[in-house]
Amino acid sequence: MKVFFAIPNMGYSDPLAYDNRLLWAMRMGARSEREQQYNFYLGTVGKILTPAAREALAEKALREGMDLCFMVDDDMIGDPDCFFQLAESVVNGPADLCGALAFTRNPPHDPVLYTCLEGYDPVERKPYFLNRPVLRYQKDALNEVDAVGFGAVVFKVSLLAKMTRPWFMTTSATGEDIFFCYKAKKEAGARVFSDCRVKLGHVGNPMIVTEETYETMNELKARVARDGIERETVNYRERATEPWQVMR
Repeated sequence: MKVFFAIPNMGYSDPLAYDNRLLWAMRMGARSEREQQYNFYLGTVGKILTPAAREALAEKALREGMDLCFMVDDDMIGDPDCFFQLAESVVNGPADLCGALAFTRNPPHDPVLYTCLEGYDPVERKPYFLNRPVLRYQKDALNEVDAVGFGAVVFKVSLLAKMTRPWFMTTSATGEDIFFCYKAKKEAGARVFSDCRVKLGHVGNPMIVTEETYETMNELKARVARDGIERETVNYRERATEPWQVMR
C-alpha cells in the first residue's frame, strides 16, 4: 500500500517539531520494512499559503497513484506510531478520514474536532455552513464528527477523485481543513473520525498545547464561574495615549 507522507509549509515552526518529524519518518520506515504493509513516499511544500500547499500535495498524491495520504503539520509533536494508529481505522474501517486529537494553539485551546451546521443565506442566495468545536468529546475513543483539524490525518486518496476542485482553497471564513472534510462528506460520502486515543502536542509560544492544557483551562473556567471571580481586562481605548493604539 502506497502512503504519501505529506508535510505542508515545512519551515514555519520550532526545531523541536523537526526532530519529532525525523523520528516519525525513521519509525515508519523501520516498521514498514518489518511488517511489509506500507511503502512511504515523502512530500513537502515550503513557506506558501497553507491551503495552496495542501492542494499541491493532494494533487501529487492523486497523480502518483497513492492509496493513503498522511498529512502532518510541521508544528505538531506526537507519538512516532501515530500513522499506524490512524491508518488502522482507515484501512480496516470505519473511517475514510481519521485525525489525531489536537488543540488550538491560542486560548481557550479548544479541541480541533467539529460539527458543521448548514443554512441558506437569502441575501447572498446561496447555502453556507458553520463549524463549531466539539467540546465534550468521548475521551480515549474513536469519535465520528463532521470535520477535524489537519494536525495529523490519514485519508483515502480515492476521495480526491470523487470531489470537485479545489479541495482546500476557499474564500469562506472556515479553515481549509474543515472545508475539505465538509466537501468529502457531502460529495464523496466520507466518514470522518477523530481518534482521541492518538494525542498530539501543538507547538505554541511558549508551551506545547496538549489535552492536559485543555482540561486545565476548563478547570479554571469552572472555578471562575463558581467563585464569581472576574478576569482583569484592559480597555485600551480608554488608556490609549497615541492614535495608533486606538486603531489596533
